[in-house]
Amino acid sequence: MFLLYLLLGMLISILGTIPMSATNISVIATTKEESLPKALPIAFGAGLGEMMLAVIAVFYSNSIANFFETNQWIQITSVVIFIIIGFLFIFPKLVDVDFKVDSSGQKRPSKFITGFLLGFLNPGGVLYYILAVSLAQQYIISISKVSPLLFLMLFFAGVYIGKWVTLYVYGKLSAKFEDKERGKNTKMYRIIGIILVVISTAQGIRMLIS
Repeated sequence: MFLLYLLLGMLISILGTIPMSATNISVIATTKEESLPKALPIAFGAGLGEMMLAVIAVFYSNSIANFFETNQWIQITSVVIFIIIGFLFIFPKLVDVDFKVDSSGQKRPSKFITGFLLGFLNPGGVLYYILAVSLAQQYIISISKVSPLLFLMLFFAGVYIGKWVTLYVYGKLSAKFEDKERGKNTKMYRIIGIILVVISTAQGIRMLIS
């Protein structure tokens, strides 16, 4: 029973992380342009953000579902935040907050913070966990705020591990097929920024249409 909660958390997290997203791309780009160890802080941050989404979904699922239905502004806010983050990647010289200088003197966002923001600021992720937890309650095991604390801790730990392991595999595969070309960090981060802006804009258009 204990192991089932851990494995279920891992399974839900892995299934949610496998589809290509800005977080996956960020890990791949950092691995290719620097190294896998330097990309791992992104995975650690994203894992924490993902686990917080799971916690919110389990404890406040009904309230969140109603909140999103009646307050579309929160979805719009998240879209705007991702667009801003994207522009920070594209134009890093616009701001100095939460940026650090690497050995080459280039400014870039803190990797852990970047991973956390990409993992946590994701309303779609909250809805995914609400749906996943609901299905798990119907067909597998009960997961709710009244479940034993140990079971919940194992489930949330599984979510974290699943996120981290999946991103690690993405980074490992990108390192395996690395083309050995360096010195294109700025270009890669701008690509990530453009992808963030495009994805966020598409989500905003979909909300307006719906």
